Amino acid sequence: MKRITALFALILGAVFILSACAPADAAKLSEQAKEFTVGGDYEKAAEKYRQAIEAGAGKATRRGLIEALEAGKSAENELIEAYEGLYYANGFDNEDYAILAGLYLSSGNYGAARDMYEKYYRLEPSEETLEILKGIVVDAQSDKKQHLQAAQTLLNLLCSDNIEEIINSPADELFSALCPKLSAGYRRYYLKSEGKTLKIEAGYDKSSAAYLNCFLTLADNSVKSLSVYNSQELSFLKTSAGSGGYEGAFEMWCLSISQRNFHHYKGNFTLGRLSGKLECEAAFGLEGDFSGLWEAGNKGLTAYSGSFNENGKTTCAQQTAVTGTGGAVYAYNSANTKFLYLKGAKDGADHIFTSETFGAPPYPLWEETVKQ
Repeated sequence: MKRITALFALILGAVFILSACAPADAAKLSEQAKEFTVGGDYEKAAEKYRQAIEAGAGKATRRGLIEALEAGKSAENELIEAYEGLYYANGFDNEDYAILAGLYLSSGNYGAARDMYEKYYRLEPSEETLEILKGIVVDAQSDKKQHLQAAQTLLNLLCSDNIEEIINSPADELFSALCPKLSAGYRRYYLKSEGKTLKIEAGYDKSSAAYLNCFLTLADNSVKSLSVYNSQELSFLKTSAGSGGYEGAFEMWCLSISQRNFHHYKGNFTLGRLSGKLECEAAFGLEGDFSGLWEAGNKGLTAYSGSFNENGKTTCAQQTAVTGTGGAVYAYNSANTKFLYLKGAKDGADHIFTSETFGAPPYPLWEETVKQ
């Protein structure tokens, strides 16, 4: 484990073709390689090991090659090639996955690094590995075809203003394409095209619920975001981005299959918090999938309005029945006979309302991974 421990410390701070030569030749070459290794001539040792591998030597010889290259402080690309040879020969121990992943990461091959770290995590789950994975952001253009296609689909959806198409997006299929075999944590991608930047985060939260969050930012800092949580909750947000997150006027649509409701909000963000007047249309007791909620909700919406101070706190009159359970009323209908309230706010009327309050994730401040 010494190699892997040293490698993790470094990262957190910053095939051979087999030929049909006689096995005896391979064995002799392997012995010569060992002699060079003992003598400290690692360059000659590595060359003999390569010849032995070409002559048909097995996994042990590949391991010897790696040890000779490491001892001789060989170039990164040589080590990667040697580890890949051992990998394709099914000669990996668990720690080898992390070592090759680290080599990929330091060389700038972020997609390969992510894939190899995920394989290592499935073998030996640890928070340390998850933390490394969280820091890897992959350019979809340089990733596998299925990942690029999924990112391109999301880009096209968010570039359109067809809300029905966005709501009916194949989110589950896109999640599967972006996160094959993912069992914990998340993946992050970005895709740049003609002044537009798409950021995607897809994975599992602490309760193991799957989610897909994507954000499209244009050259003028206008933003569109789509979030689907556990195949049950969907939000689509249109606003702008500032240095503190979402900023300025916004419009948001939220659909919940689990809660059987539909909300349409119009308001304003200041430093990511709601401020000023909020207008809302809502419908409850709905049935169906997201498409069904959208269709039914638009036929029976009730209008509400509320207001917030500059700190994101509601200025609406509160109801004892709501605040008594930690909730917060944030909007009333025109006759003040119906109201909307946030359940389980815990801090009641002192709750600070943000996009997350209504189900839309905060604006992502993370950037693509850059080679150090």
